[in-house]
Amino acid sequence: MRLYRYTLRPLSPWATPLRSDTLYGLLLWRIAERQGDTACGEAIAAFREGRPPFVLSSALPEGQVFAPRLPAAPRALFRQWVEKGAFHDSSGAPLGLFSALQHYKSFRKQAYLPLAVWQEHASALSVRHLFAWYCARPAARPEAVTATSVEPHVSIDRRHDGALEGGLFSNRLQWFAPGTHLHLYARTDAPDTLLALLAEAGDLGFGKDAALGKGRFAAALDEDFRPDALENGGPSSLLLSVCAAPDMAGLDGCYTTEIKRGKAWSSLLGPFKNPLLLLREGSLLHALPHGPFVLDGIHPDARLVQVTQPLLLPRRYDMAVSSSPVRPAAKDTPRRWDASGFLPFRLEVLTPVFVGSGEDLSPLDYVIRQEGGDDVLHLVDGESWLQARYNDSAVRAALNSGDLLLLRRLMAEQLDAAQYSRARIPVTLPEVARDLRQRIADPESNSKAEIMPFVRNDVTGCAFLPGSSLKGALNTPIIDALDGQKALVFYGFRFDEEQLIETLKARHKSLRFAVLRSGQDAADWNAGKLDVLLAQPASCAYGLNLQQGGHHLIWYSLPWSLELYAQGEARLYRQGQTQSVIVHRLIVKGGADEMVVKALNRKDTDQNSLMQAVKTHIQAAKKGDNK
Repeated sequence: MRLYRYTLRPLSPWATPLRSDTLYGLLLWRIAERQGDTACGEAIAAFREGRPPFVLSSALPEGQVFAPRLPAAPRALFRQWVEKGAFHDSSGAPLGLFSALQHYKSFRKQAYLPLAVWQEHASALSVRHLFAWYCARPAARPEAVTATSVEPHVSIDRRHDGALEGGLFSNRLQWFAPGTHLHLYARTDAPDTLLALLAEAGDLGFGKDAALGKGRFAAALDEDFRPDALENGGPSSLLLSVCAAPDMAGLDGCYTTEIKRGKAWSSLLGPFKNPLLLLREGSLLHALPHGPFVLDGIHPDARLVQVTQPLLLPRRYDMAVSSSPVRPAAKDTPRRWDASGFLPFRLEVLTPVFVGSGEDLSPLDYVIRQEGGDDVLHLVDGESWLQARYNDSAVRAALNSGDLLLLRRLMAEQLDAAQYSRARIPVTLPEVARDLRQRIADPESNSKAEIMPFVRNDVTGCAFLPGSSLKGALNTPIIDALDGQKALVFYGFRFDEEQLIETLKARHKSLRFAVLRSGQDAADWNAGKLDVLLAQPASCAYGLNLQQGGHHLIWYSLPWSLELYAQGEARLYRQGQTQSVIVHRLIVKGGADEMVVKALNRKDTDQNSLMQAVKTHIQAAKKGDNK
């Protein structure tokens, strides 16, 4: 598709940055409202199939591109450049090392690069050449075309006709000087259609407080733009948009990332989308992640998706004069993809060990054998074997002395599994079988080597997972990952409460926690005196303000009631909350939690359908009255 450039003229202050992922959502909504849900679904399907109807950049200052995220120059190499007189100020005087380092620090913070400079350097991009330009550029700074302000709001308590206590919050606005223009790049085969969508979106406004006139702009196609000047060719590309994909394994390049938390107001299952890990604009990519660039699972409402199709400018990258390979470093430092640094995970049943029915089996109840190259665990009739071998001197000595460690070693070595086996269970992970065998065979080992077998469905053979014990294990790393941030934890039953208290006392001794039982507990939470607040959602679902204490909510037990679920999340997500509320749901695969989630989704869909039917009925009644 051909590259086009559109000019955007802001018509009001913006409370939300106009970035590519926001733009995709805006234009897809325009398609849905102009042409119907079917047309919108077809557009999303085209993105999934790798034939997007349009590809968008984020909005840029006029005549600028995003500054490329080049890797930092090694100190030794940077010193060599300075000693060789590679950098001069605007008067032509060479820079010393201290002055060069000061300039370099500000150079690394540049968000944008003049388009003319990009065109000059794109064919052989390097830190040295770009920094030399930066040092020698004229000292005069361009006049600021934007300014920011804070707009305060207050929540109204309609029951008392006054301001709600703790209800003060604010939005940050971006203002534009008169005559300011922004550039938006796009690849499309239908530039006029895209212009119509942009114009309609700009007329309605976008982002926070769009209903109050924020986020409006006018759009026009730049007829003077010549795309050939930016199509440099080359094996790598500059990213002009944000980018994310379900599978990031193929990614290669120099880039920075960010976590974005969006909102979706169309579902009662929660207004917030799941956090997204995005590549930021200005990243230099040698290889893109595997598409499609459509993210599912961003919200409990499965209908919601996020489009993050990347817009790229091809270019060449001169590594030889730039720096050494990139290493992960501090925040905002370009780094290579390292999947070990992210929290999302999935549990899969691999062995019959360590999660089970609660009936612990000692090594006198099982043996592990190799059969056809595979490890197999046999539940055995140990009592019958002991009776049959009672006359064996080693077995009798172990029994008379009470040496159970010796007895279990003898059983592991001598028991005939084919004769005494009561059940046969494959062990998928060889290292688990090897570890158990080593513990049993080691005469110095004091390990109990106990296991807990699964209780399985008689029809399907699937394991029933005991949710509370597994959730307790998951709740601990989630609280650890919050790194000092406060968490509100909702539980369902008294035994859940008891287990949570026991876990917090044993594994989080430094944390301050309480169970919500009185107004004083709520006051301590809002005052920051508690790190974790445990609560039963039915006891605090209405009218209780807990938003001052934190913004992390953990559903240890999900309620069947959609109203309780929505009201529970509303304890933190309400007027006066200054941060994005992050909801963690502990869902055991194969357990009842999955049924609860499906029930909540179904209830939400039914409720939305009912509300839409009532709305349609009212509209039809009004039309009848007008006649």
